[in-house]
Amino acid sequence: MLAVGIGWRYCLTRQPGHSWGDDFAQYIQHACNLLAGGPYKATGHLLNPRFPIAPEVYPPLFPLLLAPVVAVVGPFDLAALKCVGIGCLVAFLIVWGRRLEADATAEGLAPVNWPYHLLPLLMVLATKPTVWGQKDDILSDLSFLLTIELALLAVTVWRRQTFAGLPTSAKALALGLLLWMPVSCRTVGLPLIGAFVVETLWVHRQRWAAMRYDALTLLTCGLLALIQRYWLDSHEAGYMAQLRQYFSLAQVRANANDYWQLACRLWGTTPHLTNFQYSFLGVVLLILIGRGWWRQWRRRPWQTAELFAVAYVGVVVLWPMPQGVRFLLPLLPPAVRYGWLGARALPGRWGRTLPTALAVVLVAAGVAHCRHLAHEPPTAYHDRLATPEDAQLFGWLRRQPAGRMCLFWKPRALYLFARQPAMAPVDPTDSAQTERDIAFCRARYWIAPRDTATYWLARGQVVWRSAHWQIHALEP
Repeated sequence: MLAVGIGWRYCLTRQPGHSWGDDFAQYIQHACNLLAGGPYKATGHLLNPRFPIAPEVYPPLFPLLLAPVVAVVGPFDLAALKCVGIGCLVAFLIVWGRRLEADATAEGLAPVNWPYHLLPLLMVLATKPTVWGQKDDILSDLSFLLTIELALLAVTVWRRQTFAGLPTSAKALALGLLLWMPVSCRTVGLPLIGAFVVETLWVHRQRWAAMRYDALTLLTCGLLALIQRYWLDSHEAGYMAQLRQYFSLAQVRANANDYWQLACRLWGTTPHLTNFQYSFLGVVLLILIGRGWWRQWRRRPWQTAELFAVAYVGVVVLWPMPQGVRFLLPLLPPAVRYGWLGARALPGRWGRTLPTALAVVLVAAGVAHCRHLAHEPPTAYHDRLATPEDAQLFGWLRRQPAGRMCLFWKPRALYLFARQPAMAPVDPTDSAQTERDIAFCRARYWIAPRDTATYWLARGQVVWRSAHWQIHALEP
């Protein structure tokens, strides 16, 4: 009921339009391509080799989830499309609760204990704007949460041999499918398969009969990887280009600091705490989380869940393109679980009372924060897409002959709404670089806000303008 209540609240507080970050447009266009039977990677986005803003294609699971909704309401009903992610969140909370209950039973805990894991996460999801604001982004983050928990639940149940009625081979094939689902949702799910491989080599290192079923599971993952690779006709060139161009040790240090500050504030329940208080709260929670993780490791070493948590942290810190709270969402469930286990492992009365006290405090603070939010006006996007002026811009471009290449900072959104191909320029203030971009993509139009002082203002003829946008025609 709590999960459904959170989903209902998310639906009621959806905001109109969408932010100008155009990852969502590529997901929607992929879904349209699936429905139309056209090339999956036909998104109208010409990759700029000097400025790789995104991969050529995204994994297909989230577009597959969007496709039925797109078929019913079309690609432009953004409010309806946001319900897909909200539905995934509700399903995730249900699956995660089931996994916690299974873990509690395996560890000899009373089944009533598992809600103590769930309540803190519910409060964070229900009350923190940095988290529940994700409901207004049509992205794969919430579906990624769901697929991770489904895979971890399958690993847990399979290891305990409780797949009732399924033959061993069918169980291995099903597990391979579930392990691949996070990767088919986001490429950052690959560490989950790596964690399973490590657990397999450790748990079954002297049990060759069982190892063959693990091999069948991994063979299923490999076959699905080949199917996805050749069906999408992509080699993830965008991700590799981003890694080569932007990776540096300085960026890694900046990522570690930024994510630490964000994580500390993610758990805070009041806007009135100082930076020191936030950091102190973060250190206390980190100690409890680390203690809980180590407790699990000592009880059952080399398990997929514990290995994945560590590997995912490494990927988040090393990836040179910071993604903010999006990258932290998959770490919330293990943080709650290990934090509660760490508090429960404290000696004496602390171990008996602190988990309950933490749950009560977080619930009370969450309720108080909900009352505060009820009197706050909805937070509008500062750069909201789909305003009337945006509709005028897209309408003018739709009336032009098809195939007019544009230079625009959000090329995928432009193609979805205006049906004109586009490429993102490297730096509009650099005239030499801009001319190279024009020559590379043979641009016919440049589109920019009117108040943008760039080299482009002296380049080409203005053929359309509004109070916010202007379009320059470039020589063919």
